[in-house]
Amino acid sequence: MSEFSSVLMGAILINNVMLLQLLGVSAFLKIARTPSASIGMAIATTIAVTLTSMVNHIIDHWVLIPLQLSYLRTLTFVLVISTLAQSATLFVEARRPPLYLALTGLMPFLASNTLILAVALQNSAADLSFIHSTLAGLAAGLGYALVLVLFAAVCERLVAADVPRPFQGAAITLISAGLMSMAFMGLSGIV
Repeated sequence: MSEFSSVLMGAILINNVMLLQLLGVSAFLKIARTPSASIGMAIATTIAVTLTSMVNHIIDHWVLIPLQLSYLRTLTFVLVISTLAQSATLFVEARRPPLYLALTGLMPFLASNTLILAVALQNSAADLSFIHSTLAGLAAGLGYALVLVLFAAVCERLVAADVPRPFQGAAITLISAGLMSMAFMGLSGIV
């Protein structure tokens, strides 16, 4: 059990895919402006990363590797991610129309999020078991969600702050992201 908790804590806090590897930055910088949108995107990304980690592990180990088609790994993973994102969109549209209207702008970010593909490729390269692959996907999603929600709170505070003119806009956003990254790197001695 301690192995699973160290994997979770390590991926969420220390090896955070957003702050350490800069994956999913486009969605991060565009969506983290409001807390409600960032929470919706955080939940959607966590679910998507976990599900695609599971499905891609099964496809990789039961189809691609036995048939010696591992060179199709990236293409297959992209197709799986796109299919799951579109299926989730159709499911939410059919079951919860108000939620679909609220999340309409988030779905393109979900389908094109580099974080989801990178986690699947990293899991495959590390040759993780199904449970470890699922756990790594969940931890990456939770780490991304944590950073997204925290950064939305920082952006909300920056709106009310007296930021000098040269630092307004993208400059203060990137400075804040860098400071947050350094703060998370300070946690490297925990696990």
